Parts: sequence; structure tokens; C-alpha cells
Amino acid sequence: MKLYLKQKVFKFLDHYDVYDEEQNVIFTVNQKFRFLGFHADVIAKEGFSSFEIDKEVFRFLPKYILTFEDGEQIILNFRFSLLQRKIDVETTFGNLFVRGNYWDLDFDVLKEQEVIATISKKWLSWGDTYEIDIYDEKYASEVLGIVIAIDSQKDIERNQG
Repeated sequence: MKLYLKQKVFKFLDHYDVYDEEQNVIFTVNQKFRFLGFHADVIAKEGFSSFEIDKEVFRFLPKYILTFEDGEQIILNFRFSLLQRKIDVETTFGNLFVRGNYWDLDFDVLKEQEVIATISKKWLSWGDTYEIDIYDEKYASEVLGIVIAIDSQKDIERNQG
């Protein structure tokens, strides 16, 4: 399954749709205004899980929490790393690990050393554009939450200089 996420260039808050290969809207992302932290509601179309994502504030390393409609939570802990982004993901169905490349454009999502998704950010595009390859559709909501957290953190780091 492939998903495509394209954000607007000039934005104060994120509001965008996530599409499948046939250009059908699968998710809608609505970021809420916060003075500190990050919050977004992700509304899913039929067959997928809706969730919200929050960034905890006042932490040395970033931490995001995804809360699904059924109350399940997934915790993303960004790790310190010099050469590539690394994220530990705690879930009820086993831990995931995210590793990025040096340029912070491509990421692999692994479950027990097996790649379950790849995330690619387009180099030259008008606005942040991601292509997400999910090899097992049951992880679609979780992987999208990871992409939103990575993009949010990259925006925060870019704005801090």
C-alpha cells in the first residue's frame, strides 16, 4: 500500500489530506494551535483507525504520543544520534524502530529487524511531500503517525535554527 502526503508551503497550521495510489483521500490531518508542543487530529476514512498525536513538552529528547479511538496508545521516543535519526516506538503489538538516513529524507520502519514500511521525502517539491510504502496495510495508521511526528519534529528543528 502506498500513501502520499503533501503539505502546503505557506502554513501556520497543518491541514492536509493523505491519498492512496488512486488519489482517494484516506486520512485528513488537522493540526491544532498550541503555544507549546504539537497536537493534530487524524481522521481516517472507512477501514482505518483515527487517532490524535501530541508532543510532550519540557523534555530533553522529543516524545510523541499517538492515541487511537479505542484508547490504545503508541509512544515515539526520539533518540540522540549524530549521523541519522533514530526513534523507538512502543506499541501493544511489539516494539518498532525507525531509522533515517544522513540527509533525514528516507526512513525505514522496522519490526523485529523486518522492514514494514519505507518513508521518502521528496527533494525538490513545493511543500513537504512524502511517499510512504507500507508493506502490511494493518500498520497504515501507525506508520502515518510516525511520519507526522517526524515531520513535526523536523519543522520544530528548522524553526529553531
